[in-house]
Amino acid sequence: MDKIRFPYRSENHLPFLHVVAESGSWEKYGLDVEYDCFISQKDAHKCMADGSVEFVGGNHTTPYADRARGGKWVYLAQTVNSLNHSLVVNPASNISKVSDLRGKTIGTRGTHPTLNAWLYLKQHGLDEDKGDFKLAPQDRVADIWQSVKNGLADAAFVTPPADLLQNARGSK
Repeated sequence: MDKIRFPYRSENHLPFLHVVAESGSWEKYGLDVEYDCFISQKDAHKCMADGSVEFVGGNHTTPYADRARGGKWVYLAQTVNSLNHSLVVNPASNISKVSDLRGKTIGTRGTHPTLNAWLYLKQHGLDEDKGDFKLAPQDRVADIWQSVKNGLADAAFVTPPADLLQNARGSK
């Protein structure tokens, strides 16, 4: 059997892999797959580059950033190819579009959402690496809204239904 190392970065990817394993599919195709082990972001990049792992489940945002900076990553089986970001700002703010974020601080939470915001802004002409904006990671989603409300961040990106919740709470 071929041995394949397939660690995960996000445990959200494990249910599907458990189903595949329990169905006997790995064995059916002559594969011995080690999939139920966590790998850090740093190790995922290092181990993919040196060939000690063949796949990494749930590691799509950091390779996006690497690829946007010239890296050679290849992506397989991305299940979501579009995010409907909504820009949330303080009602008194003069920010109304993405280009208004130049020179501003954007509240984020977690590696995945932070890199989504970074990539979205880069795709829309703003580059953190060139000092166009600053990302301000927070510990919890609630902290993002508080940081925008209290002026510690100028804006945040959210996806449905959080946009509706923030609108109901008085955000713009």
